[in-house]
Amino acid sequence: MSRSSAERDEEFVAFVQGSSARLLHVAWLLVGNRTRAEDLVQTTFARVYAAWGRVRADGSAGGSAYAYARRTLVNAHRDHGRRGR
Repeated sequence: MSRSSAERDEEFVAFVQGSSARLLHVAWLLVGNRTRAEDLVQTTFARVYAAWGRVRADGSAGGSAYAYARRTLVNAHRDHGRRGR
């Protein structure tokens, strides 16, 4: 049974609301600057949203979805660092 796009979006919004503060803290620890940390979290959420159907279909509920997002955040930070060199 397939969920509607609206239901998936509601799930994602709930995930964002529940994980934003923790991801912002991790991002701040990585970059040491609130503005850059906020940008990094936004990039992370864009990437996670693009994969949300797969993340949720894999049974990645709650903590696992957060772990996926945290790993995505670290990778986005690393990607940005590579471009800067």
